[in-house]
Amino acid sequence: YRSALAQQPEDASARLGLGRALIAAGQTAEAGEVFSTTASALGALPIGLEGAAAGGPTLTPASTAGAAAAVFWLGELARDAGDCATANIYYAHYLTLQPGLIDSAIHERIAGCAARSEKKEQDPCPVGARQTSARLIPIRSSGISSCRSS
Repeated sequence: YRSALAQQPEDASARLGLGRALIAAGQTAEAGEVFSTTASALGALPIGLEGAAAGGPTLTPASTAGAAAAVFWLGELARDAGDCATANIYYAHYLTLQPGLIDSAIHERIAGCAARSEKKEQDPCPVGARQTSARLIPIRSSGISSCRSS
């Protein structure tokens, strides 16, 4: 993908392929940069998020599919990082770019983020830890934890 981009830096398909390859290699920060650059270049970053510029490039019918894919992957990266609020902004924007294509899967992701956020509020112990007593009151300000590793 890097070779293709060296020859045609504007090739959205090569950028998307590179971003997915970076995710597969565990290089999520670089993948996020690639997807963000792609979405921005195609005029598809949701206004209000970092990097989105009003008056930037205009989305065209020919670039919509690539733009939607970049926005989708930005949502996936945000969700995987635990940032459901940002993920849901990207997912909602994806739905405006590509309505009807994978709506049910996007709505499942949005609901999953909400459920995960709700569970974190209810369960103060991280995954893989267990409560140290039957009656717990998490003490966040002092850094004392009522959880311990299994």
